[in-house]
Amino acid sequence: MARSWKVFVPTYSPATYTRMGIESLTDEELAREYSRVRREATERLRSFARSKDPTLRVSSLYLEKKNLYLNKKQIQEAGGGRAMMEDLLLDAMRFLENRRSTVTGYRDTEKKISQGLQASGYDIQQKDLQSFGKFMDWARSRKDAHTYGSGTRARAFDIAKASGISRSELQKHYSYYMGQVQQGKEHFTRWNKSRG
Repeated sequence: MARSWKVFVPTYSPATYTRMGIESLTDEELAREYSRVRREATERLRSFARSKDPTLRVSSLYLEKKNLYLNKKQIQEAGGGRAMMEDLLLDAMRFLENRRSTVTGYRDTEKKISQGLQASGYDIQQKDLQSFGKFMDWARSRKDAHTYGSGTRARAFDIAKASGISRSELQKHYSYYMGQVQQGKEHFTRWNKSRG
């Protein structure tokens, strides 16, 4: 039986939670709605922190959001006003609407991604998705990102993992390992200075 994830019910119409629509709220309505939305968002983030699964506590989603939703006093101390509260409210609503904002939703999404990668022939387990995602983001940010497609990069990560080569080693000698993938190697030979 599939587990369900908690759906957050907004107070106002969806159009209100847009950049233009939020301006229709009075300062009091904005503060009240932000407080309510913030409470739910921080509770979901606390559930990540309380989880027995350590990958949730180091997930990019948790790390990005855990200290983001300031209370009214903190907003004032930071010199923020209505505009800052509007931004935080809109961000919190996007977070709450995201299936990954709950522990169950996050795990289900990660499981589907892992299954999809495995169905495509990659042996990337759910526990390795964080590292895989960081590697793929890093590779896409390189000047030579267009040289290797995402399939080639995923294959390199997969072979490196099977060969006992860490993500940092793979990134440090990226061109060398990518060359091995393009040569059709199924196992990586460690890079050393003599190989260039």
